[in-house]
Amino acid sequence: MPDLPRPRVLFSACLLGDRVRYDGDSATDEFALRLSKIVDVVKVCPEMELGLGTPRPKIILYKESSEVFAYQKDTGRFFTEELRSLADLVMKNLGPLDGALLKSRSPSCGVSGTKIYADSSGQELIGKGRGIFAEELIIRTSEIPVEDEDRLRRFRMLRLRFLMGVFTRAIIREGSWRDLAEVMENVSGKRMKFERVKAYHKRARTDELKSVLEKVLGVSTVRKLLEA
Repeated sequence: MPDLPRPRVLFSACLLGDRVRYDGDSATDEFALRLSKIVDVVKVCPEMELGLGTPRPKIILYKESSEVFAYQKDTGRFFTEELRSLADLVMKNLGPLDGALLKSRSPSCGVSGTKIYADSSGQELIGKGRGIFAEELIIRTSEIPVEDEDRLRRFRMLRLRFLMGVFTRAIIREGSWRDLAEVMENVSGKRMKFERVKAYHKRARTDELKSVLEKVLGVSTVRKLLEA
């Protein structure tokens, strides 16, 4: 393939070591660090962007009727609409993105595992879901892969699909999809038209994904990303 374009990936800043969590700490993730070496990094901490500072009182999510609210118990403040608006602002101002890797279980960034309570007291847990910022981002960016570090740590297939999706989007954005199609055809033995190339990361087998990524990124790079 010609020179590989560097995907633009949105990261939760805490995953890359920034001490921006509510408790003043980071949530450094090894996979996020390794991925950041081969992509163009765009960092965000939604709660810091809202001027909340660190350390700060925790925000919880609770459900009333069918709506989920982001609520800071210690101050009595709601941040639901601010977090939704921030996702819209990110998409408008940060330019094209090829993927997003966000912090699991976060009331703002969680793609999965975020606790949802029955009311604003935060005493009765009724389920788990997505953070407000992540939910809005996923709605507005249905074409790009959005994941959290916990799911990618636990499921090898998801990690391969995420990586393939990120680099596929970057390659398509740069206009060299036919070169990627040729690699995919050599691995799969199937003819690859544009729509099939776009969806390859969602449908291909694990071994195929790994083989294509090794040809695109190099064997050692893929090994390091999968071992993190």
